[in-house]
Amino acid sequence: MGDMKSYVEFYSKLTEYVHTSIAECFGVSQCVIALERSKISRRIAAEGLQFLTVTLPRLGKAFDKALSSGTAFNPQGFEKIPGTTTPKLLGWLSSRVFDDTGILRKDVSIEAVKHYRQFVYLLYKLELPYATKTCEKVIEAFVQTEVDLANCKIDESDQVIRMARSFTTRCLGDFDHRDIHPRHGPGAVATGETGLSKACFKRIYSSIEAIYPFTEYFCFNMGHVADELQEIESLETLETGTAKVVLVPKDSRGPRLISCEPLEYQWIQQGIAKALVSRLESSRFTAGHVNFTDQTVNQRLALLGSISGDYVTLDMKEASDRVSTELVTQLFQGTPLLEGLLATRSGFTKLPDGRVIALKKFAPMGSALCFPVEAFVFYALAVAVLRVHARYTWRKAMESVWVYGDDLIILGKDFPLILQHLPKFGLLFNEGKCCTAGFFRESCGCDAFKGVDVTPIKLRSVWDTSKRRTDPGGLASYVSYSNSLYLAGYYEASQFIEDAVRKVYPFVPHNNDVNTDTTKVGWKSESPKGISFYRPHIRAAIANTTMPKIYSRVEKRWQAPMRYNKKLHRMEVYTPMVMPVLFRGHAISGWRQMLYYMNKAQRTEPGRYTLPRRVYIKRGWTPLVD
Repeated sequence: MGDMKSYVEFYSKLTEYVHTSIAECFGVSQCVIALERSKISRRIAAEGLQFLTVTLPRLGKAFDKALSSGTAFNPQGFEKIPGTTTPKLLGWLSSRVFDDTGILRKDVSIEAVKHYRQFVYLLYKLELPYATKTCEKVIEAFVQTEVDLANCKIDESDQVIRMARSFTTRCLGDFDHRDIHPRHGPGAVATGETGLSKACFKRIYSSIEAIYPFTEYFCFNMGHVADELQEIESLETLETGTAKVVLVPKDSRGPRLISCEPLEYQWIQQGIAKALVSRLESSRFTAGHVNFTDQTVNQRLALLGSISGDYVTLDMKEASDRVSTELVTQLFQGTPLLEGLLATRSGFTKLPDGRVIALKKFAPMGSALCFPVEAFVFYALAVAVLRVHARYTWRKAMESVWVYGDDLIILGKDFPLILQHLPKFGLLFNEGKCCTAGFFRESCGCDAFKGVDVTPIKLRSVWDTSKRRTDPGGLASYVSYSNSLYLAGYYEASQFIEDAVRKVYPFVPHNNDVNTDTTKVGWKSESPKGISFYRPHIRAAIANTTMPKIYSRVEKRWQAPMRYNKKLHRMEVYTPMVMPVLFRGHAISGWRQMLYYMNKAQRTEPGRYTLPRRVYIKRGWTPLVD
């Protein structure tokens, strides 16, 4: 795959296999399958890949809205079955979920819900190149949010604000924002440093220096200061820093904007963020309700809410971009942490088109403080709303809200109050993703319907076979995707991906032969050597290909005792493994290398460091499953 024509051909074929598997599962006749596949092919020929990445997901959004809001399923832009609101496309499947008027059936098929969503969202997250106009719209939306925040004035005497401020003081009033361990983030920085060059700080910002002196927070110890005092005194001094935002892939709708903070800002932000997250996850006021590392809390509640309706899931729109500096200042007044948050906040940012604008938002996505601050702000405001307007006690209010980033879960009876009052502070809800009725809930990557996980398997990366040597992550991604399809029962689609990968990388063994390890690349489908497949026609197809010959080329060996200093008796297989890219750090001085090494989140041997999000494929020996 390389050009758009080959993309369309490949993904159209994948869609056909998934469609056929679903149709056969529900006993649809071959005549109907052929007719519908023909219609899908004509739509793809007319609309291109956009039919699979935009049109079908739009149908899925209408489907989800009907499930989560209790309204009728009546999508626009699709030919309907006469006398019904049901689209002809997959009508035999959606009719098992909704009646002729689009209302949820009492005998709804959960399997039909799961398969319908799998088909329409199959390529929703595919990271394809974007048109210039799409990028321009994203940039203008970012700028418009600044205008909206400038026009949104927050009344500091508002009862909710006062209550939220009181709660913030209770929770973080004794938080020592200076007791931090700074570190580098994994992403790019606005000042351009990469790799080990991040260890060389070149600027002193007055706003940061007032709270976090350079000699205390940017040097390893006083010996470091003494040895490099002349160099430190010659560093450039600036009043404040300017971030920059870049476009990164998000999904089929377009890119998202990510902020790259100046190096010195990111260094301190990471330290504050780590300490703040630790505090919020352990505090008696927020533990178990404001989460950053455990999504399963929200996922479990989403599953429970989809059964009883007691819990509803809310999704914030432009969450990080709508938490204003004014709102953060109002809530954190009276806490020492506020001066740390404001000192490490970039007041200006440079847009991809070269414009520099002043920021009204506290921190865009990409700032290390964006995620923990926004999550706490949402939680504090929600608790305050329930305390003021629902007359809850502090304990009951705190126990009625759960937050993970911009995903909120509250009690079903409370959501009208939350939806009514939070927009007063510049915050908006994504109504299309708020699940407040029916039996569908969505939170933290878990889509739940009547207590069953109906999350579709979405393909993200575009793997170009011509770049397999320079994009090893693509290989691992597609092997993992094939395995996910196989485990979900889409055997033909899984086999299609496997065959495509084997054409360019034939030495991938089966995971039923390899010990379970996320670094090992292997198929979860049945081995062609002596192990039967689930379906006879798949076995026959494999028998007529070169796959057994390919599989026989996978090397095995007997690990003798004391070989390579290992006292083991076992059979091993030579399998591809995903390995991080390492680089040696001899280009920096001893003190700076020590500071860089000691503040790494994950340490390797001294002098060797991993490059973020950079991997390569290396074949190595791994034991067979006993």
